[in-house]
Amino acid sequence: KLGAAEQRAIDAEQKLGAAKQRAIDAEQKLGAAEQRAVTAEQSIRAEAKREISIANQRHRNDIDRLKIERGRLALNLEQKTSELEAYKGMCQQAEMEKQRQ
Repeated sequence: KLGAAEQRAIDAEQKLGAAKQRAIDAEQKLGAAEQRAVTAEQSIRAEAKREISIANQRHRNDIDRLKIERGRLALNLEQKTSELEAYKGMCQQAEMEKQRQ
């Protein structure tokens, strides 16, 4: 009986040792998975920062383009206003000459 009990104790110790090894392996896998998650999060954050930077640059470019367009339109409006004033002046002069006749 003592021999059988000793054998069971040895078997139990071996099972305990195997369970401890599985626990160590699981902890190592968990640590590796956590590290991959951290790396993935850092990668996602870096990509998001790049995308935001690109979007901001596009936005600034759009604003610059719109400012240039606004300037061009203002100049065009000024030119057309001058042309209109000149035309009004010619019409008034023609009307005055017509009245003199």
